[in-house]
Amino acid sequence: MGCDALKRVFPRFFSISLAKEATVDELGPWVNGVWAWQLAWRRSFFDWEKPLVDHLLQVLLKARLAPGETDRWVWKVEDHQIFSVNSVYTHVRKDREGDSSPVFSKLWKCKVVPSVVLTAWRMLENKLSTRVNLERRGVMVESSLCSLQKNVYVVAVIIWRLLKTAIISGIIRQLHRRHNLPSKCDI
Repeated sequence: MGCDALKRVFPRFFSISLAKEATVDELGPWVNGVWAWQLAWRRSFFDWEKPLVDHLLQVLLKARLAPGETDRWVWKVEDHQIFSVNSVYTHVRKDREGDSSPVFSKLWKCKVVPSVVLTAWRMLENKLSTRVNLERRGVMVESSLCSLQKNVYVVAVIIWRLLKTAIISGIIRQLHRRHNLPSKCDI
């Protein structure tokens, strides 16, 4: 249904379906060149569900099916309609081209603990579990957790200092190597 899966649009019906893993060709026959849906349910519908079932059937009737065509998944992002991890990455990055900056490339090259780099990346992408981000995702946050938001600035400062130290120490190491300068241990 558009970009949404039917199981997300009609979660109640998906939960009572007997054919959760079925492909379209397993959900009915062709009768005189017209597709006839034959859906199977674990139980009868409640009276209040009957209008929703009618809506589901109306949505299904709008689907364009062709006899003899194989039932398959299609990746609409690519012209050749074949899924690949690279096509997902390219598609996601294309939507976020404004985000590409030298900070991100330097971030991933830092020689610090991976959890620090990941936390810094999450901070730059505004993906940390702050109260605002949690509420935006529909997570109810108690007032005692509001301290998370106050601490984000502190976390950001700590991460920035760690990254800055890592970048500077990497530059110093490169200078030592290029100019054969003694390291701390040699002094």
